[in-house]
Amino acid sequence: MQGKGATDARSATAAEFGDGMANAEEKQDMRSIRLAVMSSFVSKGSSVAYQVISIPLFARVLNPEDFSAIMVYYGITTWLTLVAIGVWPTVSAHAADKRKQGTLPAVVLESALWLSALLGAVIVLALAFRPVLEGSGAKLFSAEYFNLLIAALCCNALIFVFSLGESVNQGQSRQHVNNLIGAASNILNVLFIYVASQSDATADVVSLFVASQLGFILAKFGCFASVLRRVGLPHGVRAPGLARELIVNSRAFLLAQLSGACLQQGAVLLCYESGRAQDAALLALMFRANMLLSSAVWMINQPLWPIAHRHLLDGNTQWLLALYKKLSLLYTAYGVLVIAGAAVLGGYVITFWTSSEFVISNATASLCALYFAIIVSTQAGIPVLMGAKAFASLSKMGMSELMVAGVLGALLLLTGNINFQYVVIALIVANSVTTLWMLPRGALRILRQPR
Repeated sequence: MQGKGATDARSATAAEFGDGMANAEEKQDMRSIRLAVMSSFVSKGSSVAYQVISIPLFARVLNPEDFSAIMVYYGITTWLTLVAIGVWPTVSAHAADKRKQGTLPAVVLESALWLSALLGAVIVLALAFRPVLEGSGAKLFSAEYFNLLIAALCCNALIFVFSLGESVNQGQSRQHVNNLIGAASNILNVLFIYVASQSDATADVVSLFVASQLGFILAKFGCFASVLRRVGLPHGVRAPGLARELIVNSRAFLLAQLSGACLQQGAVLLCYESGRAQDAALLALMFRANMLLSSAVWMINQPLWPIAHRHLLDGNTQWLLALYKKLSLLYTAYGVLVIAGAAVLGGYVITFWTSSEFVISNATASLCALYFAIIVSTQAGIPVLMGAKAFASLSKMGMSELMVAGVLGALLLLTGNINFQYVVIALIVANSVTTLWMLPRGALRILRQPR
């Protein structure tokens, strides 16, 4: 009996110790999220300052054609991101998994080699097909701007590879470090652009583009080098199955991104090609406003998903389930608040934002706010699914919503009912019959399944 009592006492002590460790980890995770949110304000503030200061400098030095070209090549970065979009979360997931710390150096190095080879191939192909590109008739590929094309590809290749350091930081709950690096990058970029714009020798479109990216390159290189020092070098250790994982995850994220881009651009083009240019512009503004409003949500979701991944691996779903419910209520309340604001001030805000170019009623603004509220109400499920590495599920939801929206758009086109309000209603319906219930169901299934 005495032996049994001693055993029970030891078991109780071990359980208390385990609970204490779990509580300490949960507190540390909440601290990491708070640091990420606070530092995100610094990063976003510096980003706004960068845009406000750099654009006038470009406009003052460059002629209208060169200014337009450099702005378009900034947009090309969005499409180049698709090459690396599945690599970064794969590295973050490995960094968040305490059981895989031994293979993390190999994951970082092999991912860097993978991205370098892929982006290097794109640059080589662009150089090899230079005569074809220059002869295509596209002004951006003309001899006048071909060096700008190569400069954009090279700068982005360096940025994408060095961003792997930030992926490791994100996985290790150091998103606040990434945010501060982003702020430093923006400050450096402003300085480099200012210096380049003051000299006649460097005030050409290629030099100014490189100057505008040099801060990103240097800051991300510093982060990448720091991470390599921290995690070490592989020393012959391999990351088994990494190549397949990169391919699978890249395909899932590529489909998710393309479905979102096609949904938005398809809605805009549907109005534009139907002779509703003003409605097309309003839709573009609505998507832009949604992105700006969603940034508040991503301040939380971005550092949260690697934390969710770690807790799911440890089987600690109770804490994650409680946090999911709180965030669902918070995001839903945020959406309701946006609707209320739009009902009172929406029309005035749009009029002010567009310098009276577009005038809409508060009712129309409320319809747009309803679309945002429906989207944001389910966003607490994103870090759960990403934490479970259910990337394919996210892409399937996006493709499902795109297909429903495509069918509804075709019906509007066939019936001659293309206008801003009907297109927004179609988008609301498409989200409501797909992502609105699929995302919470998927998140709750992950959180409630026994582990």
